[in-house]
Amino acid sequence: MPPRRGLSDTPMDGMEEARKRLEAAGSVAVLTGAGISADSGVPTFRGPDGLWRNFRPEELATPEAFLRDPGLVWEAGSRNVVELHGNIWKVRCTACGEVSDNRDVPIAIPPHCEKCGGLLRPHIVWFGESLDPDDVQAAFDAAESCEVFLVVGTSGVVQPAASFVSVARRAGAFVIEANLDPTPNTGIADVHLSGRAAEVLPALVP
Repeated sequence: MPPRRGLSDTPMDGMEEARKRLEAAGSVAVLTGAGISADSGVPTFRGPDGLWRNFRPEELATPEAFLRDPGLVWEAGSRNVVELHGNIWKVRCTACGEVSDNRDVPIAIPPHCEKCGGLLRPHIVWFGESLDPDDVQAAFDAAESCEVFLVVGTSGVVQPAASFVSVARRAGAFVIEANLDPTPNTGIADVHLSGRAAEVLPALVP
């Protein structure tokens, strides 16, 4: 792992350095977690107010259960998005594997594939299911090729996403972590900015 850059530990110096690095970077990769979802008004699954405490899993299989606004990351203008855990606004046929957009609210029950008539399921990753290997590889490629790696609102404990930070760092990226609390990745990051995503991100891009 490359040696850590010589940065002051003061929050202001860290913020200024992070701004400079972002402005100068030709490529930036961003890993986001529940922290950015919560600050966008999207309920999270875990925690005291998490959806798992208030809904049965089958009730969370449709968009209207927890998300009224479609794909906030896409709506914000982001490109080259890797959706590691899938997209609630897409459905996948359990028979032929066809993936398609479906923004029907409420969705037809039971939902059927227009291509083959098979049953549809949400195109998301449930507990116990494997991530799409192509998506995982795309995320690793982004971490290995970026100049700045920005980590926002994630605990840094769930694999394989938790390893993206060390991958980016070994590849020479400048790592900026923005989170309310320290994480296992804080010691790897060049700059740790303590605070909510809604506070830190606007300050990074004034």
